Amino acid sequence: MSNTIMLSKLIKSIPNITTIMSLCISLASIQMAMSNNFELSIILMSVASIIDTLDGKIARYLKVDNQLGAILDSLSDLISFGVVPTIIIYLKIFKNHYLGCSFCILFMICITHCHILGLGQSVVKP
Repeated sequence: MSNTIMLSKLIKSIPNITTIMSLCISLASIQMAMSNNFELSIILMSVASIIDTLDGKIARYLKVDNQLGAILDSLSDLISFGVVPTIIIYLKIFKNHYLGCSFCILFMICITHCHILGLGQSVVKP
């Protein structure tokens, strides 16, 4: 395989690599929240959201449109904007409250449901 073809494939995978980076940072944010380091967790969540915004712009700039990217982006959105904030809110505010736990579970179900519907739309295109 020639170097130009390999370079072209590498360039086309930059948006997916960026999305995976955002996903990894979100998982690190969850780890920090579980370690009671909420400040760093919120900073990491913010960084992940900025990177998540950039991956779409990079994909449009490079004119890359693939199904894997849509699935990864939806999964990253679910983790970054659904799971991470819910875990932070639960651990910081509602950890010892029964009603708070119920609220977090209900919020998580709603967010997950919405993202699954969005994922379905990105996978099944008419």
